[in-house]
Amino acid sequence: MIKYRTNAHLDIDTFKDLIKRTTLNRDLGDDAKVQRMLDNADFLYTAWDGDRVVGFIRGLTDYGDVVYVADLGIDQEYWRQGIGKSC
Repeated sequence: MIKYRTNAHLDIDTFKDLIKRTTLNRDLGDDAKVQRMLDNADFLYTAWDGDRVVGFIRGLTDYGDVVYVADLGIDQEYWRQGIGKSC
């Protein structure tokens, strides 16, 4: 059963591994940049299958009106299970 978490802490290696399992094309060679991706997101919602993170949505907001989704990534093994709709 997939569980969803709000602002769960992801370390860089876990985040990079997840991105590699999606179809997102992100430069993952600079750990400092990847850390900034995590640190500066206004929200990070994650989907978990047990202890394994299988999806995420990361974005920015003005907390009033506008929400910008920067990334929506789902592990390709978990596609078509409604995770993207639930994140």
